[in-house]
Amino acid sequence: GALDFPADLAGVVSQVARALTRIVEWAMSRHGAFIGLEQLAVNAHHMQLLHEAVHSYIFPRAHGHVFTLYTKLYQKEDQQFEEKTKLLLTITPAHLGIHWLYWLHDSEDFAKCSSDAREASPYFSAIAELQRLPSLHSPLLQAKCCVHVMREISHNVTSHWALKKKEVAIGGDQLLPVFAYVLVKSQLAHSASCLHYMSDLLPEDCMQGELGYALTTFVSAVMVVQELSGEMMTEHALDATVVRMRDMEKEREAEDALERQKTEDMNQGGLI
Repeated sequence: GALDFPADLAGVVSQVARALTRIVEWAMSRHGAFIGLEQLAVNAHHMQLLHEAVHSYIFPRAHGHVFTLYTKLYQKEDQQFEEKTKLLLTITPAHLGIHWLYWLHDSEDFAKCSSDAREASPYFSAIAELQRLPSLHSPLLQAKCCVHVMREISHNVTSHWALKKKEVAIGGDQLLPVFAYVLVKSQLAHSASCLHYMSDLLPEDCMQGELGYALTTFVSAVMVVQELSGEMMTEHALDATVVRMRDMEKEREAEDALERQKTEDMNQGGLI
């Protein structure tokens, strides 16, 4: 829909115009001559420099105006999402259908995995990183924050299992529900506003690769949380617990078989 904030928009336009003038001056001083827009369009390096300049210079100065418009426009969505995440604050990874390998908790009882966003919580560092999102003053910085959240999730998984002398990595099928879990635990303000702010204002060529994947994951995680119901959580938790019990039984059977094989080998060795 159209933004109905003419006074605020006028201020933003004025700041953007002044900032664009500074960018042209910066380009001229850096390259020693004026670079035409057509040349910039086909020069990936120059476009990267221009994007960095825009997001480093324009957005920190215009962010207050622009992001305020987004929070006004998406106020209802923000409020609904915040209310939903407050209701879900005590959920566990199992409630989101996350495989037990990624609960990052030693308890076999999934209910004991529940905790608020404290240092004892699974994925605490990822939660802390995501809580920074609304304070970042450009869409590019916010998208990079989502990248850092994904990296922290991956690091949390590998670090947890490394202590147990196991190598476990996280794939895309589990990354999404874990990201949704982190999103709930972060109790993020203005989730919808941040989502639209990034989607609308990130340059198209930034939507490729890791940045684009991170933004898509964030958008999908918001949808996962929005669609989550009590019935779904109960079903997810039951399924996840059954899978854990089945896997634990298989692991015990494998250990027993290994012990029997060792005993047989020792007996055979004694007979020789």
